[in-house]
Parts: sequence; structure tokens; C-alpha cells
Amino acid sequence: GSEMCIRDRMNYVEPSTYLDERHIMAFLDMKDKNKSACMNQARNMLINTYFDQPGEIDNYAKYFVEAANENEMSVSYLISKVIIESAAGSKGSCSRLCAGNNYKGNMIYNMYVIGATDGDAVNQGMKTAYENGWTTEELAIKGGARWINEHYILVGQDTLYKQRLSLIHISEP
Repeated sequence: GSEMCIRDRMNYVEPSTYLDERHIMAFLDMKDKNKSACMNQARNMLINTYFDQPGEIDNYAKYFVEAANENEMSVSYLISKVIIESAAGSKGSCSRLCAGNNYKGNMIYNMYVIGATDGDAVNQGMKTAYENGWTTEELAIKGGARWINEHYILVGQDTLYKQRLSLIHISEP
């Protein structure tokens, strides 16, 4: 009954339940005020992913590094988010949002799958990309990072734990 439901919810709030190999990164601080993202780190993370294309991996690494530094964010977080959210973790594979779609006569990209809500994820994600002008992979990587920074990090949700639990701006009765 309701006791089980409350207990399940408490497990999500209790930080110690995240202290295992699978969930520990939930506490990774997404901020990087030192602007220390580097090409080698980004390039190494992109090997054997969708972005590991002949003659292109260095361009992608550059886009992620610039996006991280412009937004004072962790390049590791940005690349990991794209790989997880867009299924870009294997060479040659990427979701329809990441790989590009024709939407209202424009090719659009949504690397971080922003706005892709359950039920109509692809269309909602394409609409978000279109409204933000993400018409190239570079614009999607950089613009998506800016969006994440503005909508999560700058309001205090600077870890996945804080984002998932929406601990910021909870109104009290």
C-alpha cells in the first residue's frame, strides 16, 4: 500500500542509495569554473562512439570543449550526457534526434535530447531543436550546453542527483 510507496520514494531521496558503481556519478559536479576542458580528454571520450567518424572526431571534440568552456561546465558531463541520452555510445549509432532530422524544411539536431518528453519524444525534441536554431551539430552541441546551463546549473541543479529529484524550487505548503 501507501507505506511501500513512501519507502520507495525515500530510497530515491536517500543519497546513500546512490553509492554504488552504477549511480555514483549522480554526484558529479557539472560545473567547471576553471574552464579546464581539454581536447585530449574530449577526443578520448569520443573514441568508438557515433562521433568517431573519419576526419571528424577532432571537430566534435573541439565543439564539446568550446561548449564546456563557454558555459563553465564539465566536458566529461556533456559528452556523457550525449552518449547516454542519444544512444551515441556505439560507433555508427545515434538516435534520430542526434543524427539529424528534417523539421519544417530545416535539418535540425538535438544532441542532448532536450525537450523530448515521453509519449511524443521525437517530435517534441525536434520542436525544441527547431525553436533553438540547432541546425548544425555544432550549434546543437553548444546551444544544448547553454540550455542545460541556464535551465539546470544556474538554478542550483548542478548534479544529476539534484536534477532527478528536482530539489530546487519546491514550494512548501
